[in-house]
Formats: sequence, structure tokens, C-alpha cells
Amino acid sequence: MDYFYPITIILQTKDFDISARCEHIENLKKTMKNIRENIDKEHEIWYKIALDLAKRVDVPEKMPRVYSYMPF
Repeated sequence: MDYFYPITIILQTKDFDISARCEHIENLKKTMKNIRENIDKEHEIWYKIALDLAKRVDVPEKMPRVYSYMPF
């Protein structure tokens, strides 16, 4: 995912400021929390992207979006 790539690259470098990296990780955690709280909206966006890609490569939609929310 695009969310994780930058921090994985940063954490692999030999010279990094741990406090700055902790801030990056905190921001990532906030982003992930926001996505979880708005998962239906996020899934709708991702689903539209997937449908658009499928149309471009001439793959028909075989099944509409089906989901059920199950809280932990």
C-alpha cells in the first residue's frame, strides 16, 4: 500500500533520526485509524478504482460489492 512504502524505505536507512521516524509512524497510525473508521467510504473508492481498471483491460464485473460489518 502507498501508506506504508515511505516509512519502510526510511526505516531501512542506516542514518535516521528516531524521533522523526516515530512521528512518521504516529502519522501512519492516525491514517490507518481514519481508514478503519471510514472503511465503507474507502472501500467504495477502491472498488471504483478496481472497476475502472477492469474496464480498461476488458474484464467484466462478475459480482457486485458484497460486505457485512463485523465489529471485533
